[in-house]
Order: sequence, then structure tokens, then C-alpha cells
Amino acid sequence: KQHNIVIKNPSQPLLLSKRKPPKGMPPGFKMDPEFLCLVPELCYMSGLTDDIRSQFTVMKDLAAHTRVTPAQRQFAMKKFVNNVNSNPDAKKELAIWGLELDSSTVSINGRLLPMEKIIMGNKEFMAGPQCDWSRDVCRNELVSAVSLMNWGVFYIRKDAPRVNDFIRCLQNEAKNMGINCLVPFRKELVNEKIETLVQELRNSINSKVQLVVVVNPTNREDRYSAIKKVCCVEAPVPSQVIISKTIAKPDKLRSVVQKIALQINCKLGGELWSVPIPLTLNQFLTRLLNTDLGVPSGTCVVHTGNESTNGSFLFSGAMIGINTNHH
Repeated sequence: KQHNIVIKNPSQPLLLSKRKPPKGMPPGFKMDPEFLCLVPELCYMSGLTDDIRSQFTVMKDLAAHTRVTPAQRQFAMKKFVNNVNSNPDAKKELAIWGLELDSSTVSINGRLLPMEKIIMGNKEFMAGPQCDWSRDVCRNELVSAVSLMNWGVFYIRKDAPRVNDFIRCLQNEAKNMGINCLVPFRKELVNEKIETLVQELRNSINSKVQLVVVVNPTNREDRYSAIKKVCCVEAPVPSQVIISKTIAKPDKLRSVVQKIALQINCKLGGELWSVPIPLTLNQFLTRLLNTDLGVPSGTCVVHTGNESTNGSFLFSGAMIGINTNHH
């Protein structure tokens, strides 16, 4: 009645939706009521399905509307302002509050920064106007490449052909990046049960294993959580989880493997690229602590914790690499 809507099907089952607590609420806070009843007839699907996300042409057409340029945003804003100013009722409403919309936007002088120089292991190049050097990273040696000497791949039997192609492609792409990638040990699982995978991980991981790669048949949260529990808590070792369909298409396998190789190198402590940094470490620390964190000069900060007005704690920290060999 409030919205003057007539329900066409009075016998339809209602959808239960769990309410999310507002931001800033303490952990464990429960809403009252905790669940809301929604009428399916008045609901609609939102978001994108995995099938839609996998369609390149659809995502490209969608990006044309979501990733607009600054000039397009300015044009849309000016059009909105003109519509408001040309509407007597809208102008009258603004006048009640003593407001009016200027027809022109404010112009300010901006600073044009020079292009950054990207430093690789065997080459230096400019980032370019688009600031995209992803192809160059995959074609040149990394700043610090970590060799894959002892690593393993876990998969179910039906994914064996895809795993073969993945390993072969990874070894080829790793060579271009300066990574020495040896043949991994393989564990073919007899079934898709989580218990089987967990047991194989426990039996295979030791102090000499650098990395484990798990190829999952489907995208299941409980399976992923079980893998990370073993590899992060029980037997700490870097891990890379891959969904089988991600490496299923031969025409996209190379680009996928390149991204995975970069992730693996970072997880093993390697460095992909670097940029020239004019500040020394001491200068950087001094400016960071004085300007960003408000800490007096000469003070060493590991972490800070300040209690906010709602009782929760706010923490700030800084992670700084002291390796200056590449800049």
C-alpha cells in the first residue's frame, strides 16, 4: 500500500535475506530483525554471472559505459546542470535553499608528471603514456627471479591433459622471465573429495618443497579454505590455486600462465620490476613518519594503535623494502 503496488501472485513463496549490520558496528552485532522477507515478484537479479564475465565482447561493450573518460564525465555533468537550470521547478527548489548551479566547471592548473622508467633484470624502458608494461614484464628477465627446483602439482585424473599443457607452457614462459623451472612432482587424486586432497598435501609437503600448485575442478570455497589451512597453518608453504577451466582454452593458456608465473615468483620472494627512487631509505623513513604518521623525527615505529570513538582500534603500518640494488 505504501508504494501503491499490487502483488499479482499472492501465493508465491518469499525470499529470506539476512541483513548486514551497518558499518562501524562491533563484531557479533546482530540486526533486529535478523532476516527480511522479500517478494520475488518485486526482486531482480543484479551483478554479472561467470558466463557473462567470460564473454570478451560483452565485457568490452559494458566497459564502454562504465569506463568513461574524464571528458565524457564532464560532458554528462554539464548536460545535467543545463537540464536543471532550464527547468523552472528545479531552479525554484534550489532558490528556496539559496542555491544555484554554475553552468561552467572550475578550471585548475595540473601537473604533468614525466614517464616512469621501468627497470627489469636485463633491460630498462619507459612505461609509456598508457602506463602498461605487462607485455614487457613477460618478455624480459625479472629483477629477481627465483628458481623453481622442488615443487608439486595436485589435480584430479580428468584434468591430467590440462595439467600437462600448463606445466609445459609454464616452463617455456618462465624461461623468458629468467626463472629456472624444473619438472614438478605430480599427485593425481583418485577422487574430488576434500579429505583426499588434504591428505595428499600433508603427505607430500616437507621442508624442501618450495611451492604447491592445486588445480581445482570447480570453484568451491570450502575446498580453497582447506588448501590454505594446510599450506598456511599446518605445513607453511607457498601455494597457488587454479580453477581447471582457467587453463582449459589453448588460445588463452599463454597469457594465463604468464600471470600465474609472475604471482608465483612474488610468492617465493622474487621481484618483478623496479623504478628509480631518488630518496634514500633514511630520507624516505623520515618523511613518512613526520608527514604521513605524524611521528616526531628520530622515533622508531613498528605499529600504532589508536582507539576510535566507537571503541574499535585503528592501526597503521608501513612495509619498506631496503633492497637498493635496482634503483
